[in-house]
Amino acid sequence: MFNNSFKMLSKTLISFLFLGSFLLAEPTDGCELSSNQLYLTTSGEVLYNTDSEIGGFQFTVDGTTASAGSGGAAAAAGFTVSTGGSTVLGFSFTGGTILAGCGTLTSLTLDGDATGLSGIVVSDPFGQSIPFDYFTIVSGCTDETACNYDSTATEDDGSCTFAEENFDCDGNYTGPTATVQIIHNSASPTVDVYVDGGLAISGFEYRTATGLLELPTSFTVGIAPTGGDVIADFPFELVDGGSYVVVATGLLGDDTTPF
Repeated sequence: MFNNSFKMLSKTLISFLFLGSFLLAEPTDGCELSSNQLYLTTSGEVLYNTDSEIGGFQFTVDGTTASAGSGGAAAAAGFTVSTGGSTVLGFSFTGGTILAGCGTLTSLTLDGDATGLSGIVVSDPFGQSIPFDYFTIVSGCTDETACNYDSTATEDDGSCTFAEENFDCDGNYTGPTATVQIIHNSASPTVDVYVDGGLAISGFEYRTATGLLELPTSFTVGIAPTGGDVIADFPFELVDGGSYVVVATGLLGDDTTPF
């Protein structure tokens, strides 16, 4: 009970808060995408990452139209890239293919601000469909050591939180500890025992003892008449791995003369 109370009272997370707006940075290289994904940059570059050879592709530009497509892996493979309104089509008259890999598929001349790509169809050299989807920026915590790490996040938004030193993300103490037993040997009535300001043992009776408690090596114990205010505090600095017996004796007084 004592140890659990301490853990609950000590559950504190250090949050790193960044003021202002977070502008999510878009990918600049197709190798930043997952396999079999496309992404349209604001400048009109269609980024790609594929684990299979590409024999042809087609997609729709969302939000605007495209008037031309040039360069990139498509041009290097001898593809013809044609545009018609918002539809883009790429293929080779000579049977050329785009090898598995990543980079820029083609660069589009956009007539306005695009919001993405949809209707993506990619085929292999034999005309079989290759499942492709569109890369989506997901904001969240990308630090794997943080308590709120988001494995699906692609862009860090500054929301990461980290456990306080010597604690894990669940508030469990992970620092140096010592074994302590507390014996109430005072003839005064029952008392309440506080650890670092939090109630740890309520109604601790005369001539009773706790079990063996695993506690941090540095803490402060407060003593109060049961249901009353703390009248005395006792700081403890223990040795890591040590074993201790604490015997409480004397008569309770008040906050002016505690004992």
